[in-house]
Amino acid sequence: MHRSGTSLTGALLEKAGVFMGIEMQYPEVDKTKKPIEHADIYRFHKTALDALGLNPNGWCLSCVNHLTGNYQSKILEVIQGNTRKVWGWKDPCTSLFLQVWD
Repeated sequence: MHRSGTSLTGALLEKAGVFMGIEMQYPEVDKTKKPIEHADIYRFHKTALDALGLNPNGWCLSCVNHLTGNYQSKILEVIQGNTRKVWGWKDPCTSLFLQVWD
């Protein structure tokens, strides 16, 4: 999922006033670039993929259609923790979790 245009899109949204998170994570490939991933969501996706036996970096063809227990409550924590009216995040692995986030 690297080089898919998400960094550009995330930067444009941030410049347009979308709150993209306070705690950010540096991309694994280039430590010199500006932090671009919302750390809580980035860690959530990696942990959930690993727990499901999928590649934690998102290199898979499977989508995650539902989660249970602790993972579902973690999503609610992230959503409720964002008190800004307009907020978002940038993480390519989100595409694997679209039904879960919906």
